[in-house]
Parts: sequence; C-alpha cells; structure tokens
Amino acid sequence: MAMDIDAPYFSFAPRYYFNGFEHGEVLVMGASKCIPFDYSCSLIPGVADLGYNSTTLSWIFKFIRCELIQDIETLPFNELRCIACAASDWNLYCLQNLCRLALRRFRNQSPKEILALTVNCGYLSLLPTLAETKLIDTPLAGLQDILRDPFLYRAWSLFRDHRIACLEQVKERHNEVHPETNCATWATESAATYLKLERPSVMEPTRMSQVFEPRGNLPPCCSSALERWRKQAMDTCSKAEPGDKPSLDMLSKSSTPKTEPGGRSLGYKGEEIDRSYPALKLHTYDFLSATGWDGGGGKKKK
Repeated sequence: MAMDIDAPYFSFAPRYYFNGFEHGEVLVMGASKCIPFDYSCSLIPGVADLGYNSTTLSWIFKFIRCELIQDIETLPFNELRCIACAASDWNLYCLQNLCRLALRRFRNQSPKEILALTVNCGYLSLLPTLAETKLIDTPLAGLQDILRDPFLYRAWSLFRDHRIACLEQVKERHNEVHPETNCATWATESAATYLKLERPSVMEPTRMSQVFEPRGNLPPCCSSALERWRKQAMDTCSKAEPGDKPSLDMLSKSSTPKTEPGGRSLGYKGEEIDRSYPALKLHTYDFLSATGWDGGGGKKKK
C-alpha cells in the first residue's frame, strides 16, 4: 500500500514512496521506457522511491490496471498536474493524451502554470490553446523564466507582437468607418470601444463580439459604423492568422524540448514545412531561416 512519510534525513520536505514489487512491475509494463528501481538507495529496504505522492501513484496504478478511478476531467488542477508530470516522465502515452485534453479545462484559470508544464513535460500541442487566453497579455519579461528554449521564446514573442500590431491597426480605423466627422454620438461610442481595445487578448475572434457590443440604442449611422468597425477587426484577425500562429503550431508538433505523444517531429526543415503547411510556407520558412536553424544538424544557414 502507499505510504506518505517524512524521511528523517530530509526533514525539509516529505518524501513519498509506493511499496510493492508487484506495482513496480505493472508500472514498467505500462511505460514505454525503462524505469529504474534502485532499492539499494531507498531509505526503507524494499521500498522504491518514485518521486510522486501516494495519491498520484495510486491513480496511475489503477489506470494501468484498468481499475475504477476518478474521472480525469473532474480532478483538481494540482492532482492533474502531478499525474501529467508522471505520465511524461514514464512515457505513458495514452495517459499523456488524456492529460493534455483535461488540462485545457484549466487554461483560463491557470494558464501560466500550464505553460510551465507544457514546456517542461513536452505537452507542446497546448501552446496555440494557451496563446488564445489572457496569458498573451503578460509581458515577455514575466515569462522568460518559463520560455527558456530560444525557439519557444521567439515563437511566443512573434505571436504576441503580431497580435499587438493587429490591435493598433484596429484602433486606427475608428475615424474611418463613420461617414460623419461631427457626430457627437459616434465620438462617445467610439471612445468607449477604443478603451476596450487595450490588450492583445481582445483580438481573439471569440472576444470580438464583446468588444464591439453597443452601449445602448444608437442612431442608424453609428450602428452601421460600429458594425463596419467590427467586421474590419475580424478581417484583420483572420488575415493575421497565417502570419502569427504557424510558428506556435509548428513548435507544438516539434520535438523541442520533447516529442509530443503521437506528434510528428518536423525538425524545422523547410521542405517538411512546405508539405505540412503549404499555405503558410513563406512566413514560417522565413521565420525559421532567421533563426539560423538547419533542422538539427547544428550548423547555421549561410
């Protein structure tokens, strides 16, 4: 059975163990890579130190043995995060896929924590999903400790810069959509809408309807102007997608820093980009060429 104990020589933090060679065999059979059980280094003879608490280990062992377990979609975030880390450490591919889907439920509540988990454990397909949250409003300085990989940092910053550029384009059009230059109602309404356009996250198409929601009954000229402004903003967002999102999509299918379960390793090669994303070839290839990456050979492009 699982035991949570305080190790006498590690009093600064509790250590967790799972007892039983039978469970160790089950874990090794379910994992796709070798998991060393060095009992000689254990603080208790015959007890393997697996580095995770008993709740996490119990859930994983029950999952491997196809026993009745709590639905992964109902787990609290902290428990789900521990399970996702363990599944990544032991390459439990089926469980990794379930964790990746379940983590999307917390993308708005804990986006920064999920980003750290995404980078550290290789759940890179969550990157485009996280970029749709308010995490994109966070200055890059606040994420540099998480985005330590230069390619992830460059891709995220490129995405954010494009969203900011789109935001500025939409702001500049508030005087172009109304035919009357001296309409007092439009001056008030456009100013209120302008104030809503303050963060890059509002450029997500799903939030556009809230930004351009009228404050009350408007005269026909102002109502039609607001609708034109909204459509122009939607066009700006949709046209921006081929320019900013591919870099995140590319990295979400890459092997940096780990290979996503079931994902393809594109290796940042131009010919593979061409096959996978023909419509996005120009921007993505230019972006990757600027990094000097040659697909893993270690040499920079000349």
